[in-house]
Amino acid sequence: MKILYVSTKDTGGAGAACLRLHKAMLLAGVKSKMLVLEKRTDSNEVFEYDKRLVPLHDLRFKLDFINKYYIQARNHPQNSEKFEYINTVYDITKSEHYRWADIIHLHWTDGFFDWKSFFKKCDKPVYWTLHDISACSAGFHYETNFNHSFYNRLEKRQLRRKKQLLSDKSRVEIIGLSQWIKDYSQQTEVFGHLKHHLLRNIIDKSIFRPIRKLHSATNSGNNDSKVTCLFIADQLSNKRKGFAILAKAIEKVDNKENIRLLSVGANNPSLDILIEHIHMGIIRDEKKMADIYNSADIFICPSLEDNLPNTVYESLYCGTPVLSFNIGGIPDMVNAGEGLLCGQPSINNLANGINMVINKKITFSNRNVISNKFKEVFNDEKIVKTYISIYKKSLKNA
Repeated sequence: MKILYVSTKDTGGAGAACLRLHKAMLLAGVKSKMLVLEKRTDSNEVFEYDKRLVPLHDLRFKLDFINKYYIQARNHPQNSEKFEYINTVYDITKSEHYRWADIIHLHWTDGFFDWKSFFKKCDKPVYWTLHDISACSAGFHYETNFNHSFYNRLEKRQLRRKKQLLSDKSRVEIIGLSQWIKDYSQQTEVFGHLKHHLLRNIIDKSIFRPIRKLHSATNSGNNDSKVTCLFIADQLSNKRKGFAILAKAIEKVDNKENIRLLSVGANNPSLDILIEHIHMGIIRDEKKMADIYNSADIFICPSLEDNLPNTVYESLYCGTPVLSFNIGGIPDMVNAGEGLLCGQPSINNLANGINMVINKKITFSNRNVISNKFKEVFNDEKIVKTYISIYKKSLKNA
């Protein structure tokens, strides 16, 4: 059994999740490769797509490229969620790694995956893990902050084309990482007729685990009187991730002097409120990230819409409780581990949640208890065994 995982990158939230699954399969003795458009790690058996396979002579691809990058991209509404096109210049069926594989497992493939060439030619079992809703929607990644009026004609065209290409595909199966996204996908016109599974992400539990509280990770000294609140996002400017709401919520908190805010990600945010704020920038080292989770008293994830963010996963594996809105796939994790769900997205709801934490109106278990509770439900060994089982079943039914 030979599995090919396909992802645009091997970094970022979805890329990292795909890479972790690929590594877990290798450790389990399964033959596995990962094909990416952009390789940014030195991981074994991860291969970058051979750009020499791109048919530059193909007029259809040229026109599509011009439309996407010179017409649509330049006029894309500011601060609006991205739109994913079904046509790209990359035909992965031409890759030697595609020919090598028995099973193709697609992940987040924005800008890489070409629907037409793949579904016209692929005769192998296909799995598709949904990291957001772009694959099963007309092309938008999330509903929140997406400008439907700007993309209205494109949405209708792509939705019609996706349905045509998948109309007779019975060997495509969908992996929902959360109950929310699985339910969403099953109700769509694109994937509603396909078989769905609920399967979680994989994580390296030798790295993300409870350790002693490390104030050195944040350079915050040894003062334990403050509650250290952690926020993480690839881009802190991403409206959907909720940093702006967090900043406004902290303004409404009673005892701001008891808060230390630690932030990780691109863009150093400016705060109008006088609190201790340590911004650590972009961090790629997983061991350092584990130290940071362990240095925090609470991880705040104020996403307006989200699936199964790695940050919540990692935090709970480290035994750090999570404060979040009750949206998307986040409740799956918080209810399995420990934390506080503070209703639907709003500044007041988040402020009330932060107040409960810093005023100790809610108490949490110690890190080991939280981590162990979470791992009982989100169990790596069981997840890997389930993946292998469904892979084998699809080959048996081929």
